[in-house]
Amino acid sequence: MIGIVGIGAAGGNIADLAFEYGIPAIAMNFSERDLESLDSIEQRLTLIGSEGVGKNRDEAINLMVDKNWEMALKFVKENFSSPSTEIIMVCFSAGGGSGGGIGPMLSDLLGQEMEDKTIVAVPILPDTTEALVHQVNALYVTEELSRQDLCVLPIDNEQVKKRNPNAGKAKIFRETNETFVNLITSLPEYTDRHSKHGVLDRKDLRTIFSTKGIASVSSANITKLNEGQADVSNEGITEAIKKSWENAIFAPLEMQTVSKAGIIYEGPLDLFTVDSAQVFSSFKGGEPTHLFEGTYEGDHAKVTTILAGMPYYSTRLNVIEEKIEAQQKITEELPALEAAYESKLKLPKASPKKPLARNKKKAINSILDKYQNR
Repeated sequence: MIGIVGIGAAGGNIADLAFEYGIPAIAMNFSERDLESLDSIEQRLTLIGSEGVGKNRDEAINLMVDKNWEMALKFVKENFSSPSTEIIMVCFSAGGGSGGGIGPMLSDLLGQEMEDKTIVAVPILPDTTEALVHQVNALYVTEELSRQDLCVLPIDNEQVKKRNPNAGKAKIFRETNETFVNLITSLPEYTDRHSKHGVLDRKDLRTIFSTKGIASVSSANITKLNEGQADVSNEGITEAIKKSWENAIFAPLEMQTVSKAGIIYEGPLDLFTVDSAQVFSSFKGGEPTHLFEGTYEGDHAKVTTILAGMPYYSTRLNVIEEKIEAQQKITEELPALEAAYESKLKLPKASPKKPLARNKKKAINSILDKYQNR
């Protein structure tokens, strides 16, 4: 039901893991080396014009417009035109060059050219320790996505970093990717299950992810650790759901409004109860206009929630803007860069050099002359 398009190194890693988990996935990148580093994914597209854009969104955008957009669009259509793929998630680093440049554009193109599919943009926000260029790129990406009629599911590396403050980037990225793929894998599995107590079907899931604005997915095991028993009271479920929102790998929620939501419960049914008004009491706008529920019997109590149609993550964006402003202030206060150097010592003159052959380029002559005539 869900297909993954991975763009750039970060998106490619997610697509590779998704393919390993059995989710249809493809990857595209300017860097052939990055594509070759993927372990499992079969369908890979090398974009032309550069071996890599070095975090330069403008270069990626220009190359996409001039040489690659038709090829990229055809590549996605060839792999995901089947009716079995209903939702296409476009995953990319918001801070990167390839992903940050191509991701919003390709999402926009797919929304127009594949109207029978639900397109979800999955940008990956940089954590606060990443370089300034990543933060700036993320702001541009967010602006571009916000102007589209699109569901955006923003992964936030900072959320995982908060839980693992001493972890290296490799561990943070791996945990983020694994958590995302596990969540996405579980959703279609629920839509294929039967239940006498209500199901979340494929149409429900697609309706949720067709909603413009910010989305989030989280899951929580409902367990009293000190007793080793599931707390399936209304209060226990409500508390677990709200904590799962706070600890999700996605950008922190702006608790204003949520227009559509899904609640999937799996566990003992005899004590299950949930009060949606209480669950969504943290939102100023209260309950969503559309709530889809699925209830499945199982041994261990677990709740998965899907939220959509929420406002953009302005609090998180403010953190990015503050980091950029602070760095700009530091840069402005630094003395002007000395672009040239001249030694105060009396150095011996260099021995004469033979003139270059006439067929050498003038540009090379000019550069080398600086050293020859010092």
